[in-house]
Amino acid sequence: MSQPASNEQFNKYLEIVTTIVLAIASVLTAWGGYQASEWNGVQSISLSQASGRRTQASQLSNLGGQDRLTDVMTFGSWVEAMAAKDQPRADFIRARFRAEFKPAFEAWVATRPLENANAPATPFDMPEYAPARSQRAAELEAEADALYAKGATASDISSAYVRASLFVAASLFFAAISKTFEVRNLRVITLGLAVALLLLGALSLIPLSVA
Repeated sequence: MSQPASNEQFNKYLEIVTTIVLAIASVLTAWGGYQASEWNGVQSISLSQASGRRTQASQLSNLGGQDRLTDVMTFGSWVEAMAAKDQPRADFIRARFRAEFKPAFEAWVATRPLENANAPATPFDMPEYAPARSQRAAELEAEADALYAKGATASDISSAYVRASLFVAASLFFAAISKTFEVRNLRVITLGLAVALLLLGALSLIPLSVA
């Protein structure tokens, strides 16, 4: 085989490799950009939901605090009435305890706190005392934490897709400019760099897509 024919065949191989690199790089660049956008959307939605949950939790926590304050004040009034041996007033106050407080109060009374040294000091130390709004506030806080963590993870994945896409985009660039060089060695080096960047980008994208 003559030298010109050999060069022509080698150039055809370079053209084939260049075309393959350009095709794969174009697809991976588009895929990486799409995935980065999708995960960025997940991040935005998750963080927005987390913010909403925290707002609700704050509102319910304030209301729960008001409920607890009401319970503390009415219980204190009952204790004062009992200490003053004013049973009618004590009964009047007891009948007006909040519905959520009554089970804890009754359970506390059943421990005979005046006689039992091991009894809880107040009804607020009883497991039965669990104001609904305070409980819901705690649940919403937990949900907010989970959503925030989800958003942070989505942000990391989106950034990883962007980084991987940059390698692939660089591969696309070097593969494209390699076709403009007439010096074969320079073209081979540039195309080799494009292949290396494509492999690096692809190896970075595969774990993200599988996860």
